[in-house]
Amino acid sequence: MKTYPIIDWHCDVLMKLHQHPEYSFYDNENLDVNVLKLRKGGVKVQACAIFIDPDTYIDNKYDVALGQIDAFKNNVLKQDGIVHIKHFFEIENLK
Repeated sequence: MKTYPIIDWHCDVLMKLHQHPEYSFYDNENLDVNVLKLRKGGVKVQACAIFIDPDTYIDNKYDVALGQIDAFKNNVLKQDGIVHIKHFFEIENLK
């Protein structure tokens, strides 16, 4: 029987990392998703959404999005074993 990896196509971890830059994506328990939880759960792919609260003032929305991108680059991608998938075929190459 063929087995399939766990793939989660959405989480709001970038919003939380942007709001709390002191959090580490590696093991912070205040995050619903972190590296240790992903490994324990056997998750192979985790998509991170850029979520902007609808109540955010219109002039701040772009900066909030950029802040979440920064959190992705400087916190999420800095963890060992985390890679940025840009094309679906790259998933097949994951270990």
